[in-house]
Amino acid sequence: SGTVHITIIVTNYSHIYSGITYPPAFGTVTAIQKYLSTRLFISGITLAAIFLFAACSLFFFCRLKHKNALIFTILCSLFFVVSLYPVLFSYGSYSVFPWYPLEIACLTAMYPCMVLLQGTILNLPKKLIRRETLIFGSCVVLSLVFTLFLHGSTHFAKLYSEFLFLYKAGCALLLLFQAYYSYQKELHTSPILLIGTVLFAASLTADRMYPGYEPIYGGWFAEWATIIMIFASGFVLWRRLLQNAKQAELLQKQYEEMEKQMKIQVRHMEKVNETVEYNRRIRHDFRHHLHAIDTLAKEGKVEKVSEYV
Repeated sequence: SGTVHITIIVTNYSHIYSGITYPPAFGTVTAIQKYLSTRLFISGITLAAIFLFAACSLFFFCRLKHKNALIFTILCSLFFVVSLYPVLFSYGSYSVFPWYPLEIACLTAMYPCMVLLQGTILNLPKKLIRRETLIFGSCVVLSLVFTLFLHGSTHFAKLYSEFLFLYKAGCALLLLFQAYYSYQKELHTSPILLIGTVLFAASLTADRMYPGYEPIYGGWFAEWATIIMIFASGFVLWRRLLQNAKQAELLQKQYEEMEKQMKIQVRHMEKVNETVEYNRRIRHDFRHHLHAIDTLAKEGKVEKVSEYV
């Protein structure tokens, strides 16, 4: 019935954001429960879809031994860990360590996976892919070290935030460059991956709008764009894997048919060899009979010849 002033002072030394990542929600019990249930439902659907993608990709990798399927499985697994904490903390209270460092490490590791996956899908030169993977892999290790051992300083938090922005911007520019390079060299012609790349790069740019944006039911810009990128990469990757699977099945049928033909040919050759051997024995016996008759005839044993015949 009156005016209430609420002041909350929070410092979180285990996260790159020094204050509250999600602000507290005020309202009726029904409204807050509806909000939390809706947010939990969206997170659960997202986690189920990502888990299904990872399982399918792992199945393709085990069956076809395709490295892109393994990279996509790792990417989905990293995003699964990043998206897990809303559901995890909805059912209990856990220590911020190691969950926040693990979240940030998986978040920074997703970007080189995207770069590597896009480069392999677009058939870029292997030297370029290896160089990019080495550079961004080093950034992931550096980010993990910072998160685990060097947190707690205000100056460090600002420096680390700028480092993450430059890291994300570099990944975005590299993804755009790879897509542009692929289309210029006509290495890949599907527009779906290019659309996902542009949206993801735009989301990393919008990532700098954090102070003016708070997600209510959904996640941050980068989270939604990562889902779009996973869908785009997965669509292109699975379509290619299905084509490879169909081609492998066709080759297997052709191999089985050729194997049947070879067995028929071998059986035919065996019969031919048996016939040749039979004819050889007949010729040998016939020559032996002629020699015996000739010998008896030369000895003048006509009756013996007649009897032998």
